[in-house]
Amino acid sequence: MSFGSVFIAMEESMSDQLIDQALVEIPGYRKLPLTKQQLAQRVLITVHAFGMDLDEEEPHFYRTHLEEGAYQRAIQGLPIDDFEQLVLLWHRRGIEMLMAKFEQPAEHVALLHQALKVIQSGLAGLYRGYDRARIGQLDRQQAILSELALPIIPVYKHILAVPLIGVIDSSRAQQMIERLLDEITNLKAQMVILDLTGVPLIDTGVAHHLLKTVHSARLLGARVIIVGIRGEIAQTMVHLGIDLSEITTRANLQAGVEYALACTGFAIRPL
Repeated sequence: MSFGSVFIAMEESMSDQLIDQALVEIPGYRKLPLTKQQLAQRVLITVHAFGMDLDEEEPHFYRTHLEEGAYQRAIQGLPIDDFEQLVLLWHRRGIEMLMAKFEQPAEHVALLHQALKVIQSGLAGLYRGYDRARIGQLDRQQAILSELALPIIPVYKHILAVPLIGVIDSSRAQQMIERLLDEITNLKAQMVILDLTGVPLIDTGVAHHLLKTVHSARLLGARVIIVGIRGEIAQTMVHLGIDLSEITTRANLQAGVEYALACTGFAIRPL
């Protein structure tokens, strides 16, 4: 008789016991947006994969299911310590129940050897699942930060304002170009106001990306106005030989908005 078939015959009762114990002893499981029945079903699937791997020369079922389970629980906010605690519970419970079914020392040795292989494989999946969730969360946070760091504001019909703040490196400049071009296309923008008031310095690389932005926007039918160039930045740009003669500039955002409105046939008038 195989270790796996014996284990699978016991898995349903063991899964129910594990969930009962987890809901009492592990606080995180009481906070999950899942019913007890849903939790039991998910645990049963993973425990079943453990049993299948007990008969595999190269365990892989358990690792796959445990990784996916860990990923889902991480997304739902279950701490890794809580998930790991339940996993260790069924490892211990499952091996104890199997040891009771086999009496020969040689069987115990073979069982422990195979169980260790399955457990090692499964734990690798567990940590990978939580890593995937963490990396995904970091990516989402980075995307949010990128949007906050580069606000694109619809000022009026077909007019966008882009206030740039802080140091602009090559990576951020490329993100700026990609997002801006997407917004120009989506909103059918005709005028784009790049506000450099909050940019502390301009170097050759930043200037190159600004010019690239201007030319790319022009290809999409949008005209770019650069505003807020401070005195020291203007001197730096002249010293670097950066030619803005073909680009419309205005002193500040207000002047840029007034110019953009005039270009599109609008104006701000007192009531």
